[in-house]
Amino acid sequence: MKKPRLLKPLTTFAVAIALGTAAIPAHTSFAAAPFDGKWSVLITAESGKCQSGYTVPIQVADGRVSYSGPFNAKANGQIGSNGALRVSFAHSKDVVNARGSVEGRVGRGSWKSPTKNCGGTWVARKA
Repeated sequence: MKKPRLLKPLTTFAVAIALGTAAIPAHTSFAAAPFDGKWSVLITAESGKCQSGYTVPIQVADGRVSYSGPFNAKANGQIGSNGALRVSFAHSKDVVNARGSVEGRVGRGSWKSPTKNCGGTWVARKA
């Protein structure tokens, strides 16, 4: 029996916990109410051999981003009060770093996976 892989999306969206290395500047305050809640993130691969078209569920609380799906994955990141977003996802040895911006109930940005050598874009919608 095959063990489910975190979102082939994570392999696709190989988002890394390394986002700490690309953290939002210390002077940026974190957003609370406007961005808090459940979000659905559609991942599109545009370079490399990662698969595309996966949706990743995330949760935002006090501006902090976390993964809220069924797999053993972790997300680390923040949305600043200005909507700037930086986040990293990790599953097993696969990592993805993402950045972008959020305004209202929609967000957009790009992602790269140093472990899968691929990248692309993402679009998020608040549930």
